[in-house]
Amino acid sequence: MSFFDVCFIGWSPLAELCFDIIANSTTSSVSIVCGPRQMDSGDVARIRRQYEDKFATHLARALHIEITCDISDRLLGIDTSNYVGLSFDSPIIFKSCHIEHFRGRLINEHGAPLPDGRGGGGFSWRIMENDRRGSLIFHLVDVGIDTGEIIYRRDFDFPESCRYPCHYEEHQLSEYRKHIHDVFPTVLSHHFWSQRSSESQLSRVSTYFPRLYTPVNGWISWHWTATEIQRFVLAFSYPYPGAMCLLNNSSTVVRIFDLDVSQELAPHHPFKNGLIFHIDKQRRYWLCLGDSTIVISQDHLKSERKLRVGDRLVTPPDKLFDSIAERPSFDPNGYVPPS
Repeated sequence: MSFFDVCFIGWSPLAELCFDIIANSTTSSVSIVCGPRQMDSGDVARIRRQYEDKFATHLARALHIEITCDISDRLLGIDTSNYVGLSFDSPIIFKSCHIEHFRGRLINEHGAPLPDGRGGGGFSWRIMENDRRGSLIFHLVDVGIDTGEIIYRRDFDFPESCRYPCHYEEHQLSEYRKHIHDVFPTVLSHHFWSQRSSESQLSRVSTYFPRLYTPVNGWISWHWTATEIQRFVLAFSYPYPGAMCLLNNSSTVVRIFDLDVSQELAPHHPFKNGLIFHIDKQRRYWLCLGDSTIVISQDHLKSERKLRVGDRLVTPPDKLFDSIAERPSFDPNGYVPPS
């Protein structure tokens, strides 16, 4: 069976898993084109040490890695006559020129159950909604956002043991490990593209959720219910920097990574929301929150100042407004502040 060469666009743990399979196939040439936020010089050195011998054993094979902010121009400069493009968290939005340049052989990986969850919002949005649906999807790239025909799909449910985004990421990767050989190297074969089989996405109302950026979007509203705050905190938890608020009338940022909701010593008048009314022997902070009590372990909270009974966690209105009003923008280097 003959195979196309491969161009990875973007990089992720899943991309590396697929790369490992491809590196052991008979593909002649593999290129990786990604931005600095996805790979650094240390990653490049590690990948070369780990894989270059596999390419060197066959003189006709080649491995190219390029970290650049000019990803679009770099892709359009590649002779794609014998390439399949594989997008993993692509640092650019593909346009018709990219699709045509790859002669339609451009595939994107997406981890939400399309047509639900289009866009780059990741698991955080689904954690907020307590949506445990998972999907392993590879689809063709078209001019829409995650609207292309699907060439591989496997649905599953995330277990209750998945609590933080890192848990969802780890479980998703474990599902891919079990099933990725159903995809690769088959989709790289000339036979696959000559007899290509794909299916259109369901023609029902779709949902789209943009990327989030914790320093901008991760501010807690103490007017939400305790359950809403809990889900929000988990959505910005590990591996992210944690949901945020301020301590009293100060600039001290408090970051929360996890909390429990209890009915003990509740309800509370809403004027007390965010107030620390007890610290127990297990080093847990007890906070008032309407009809419930929030309990936060010190192990899941970070603050430059020590918290005491009577302190209050608050979020100023301007922080809340900005967290909702700003739609974060990213380029290959990472977050782009508003001009």
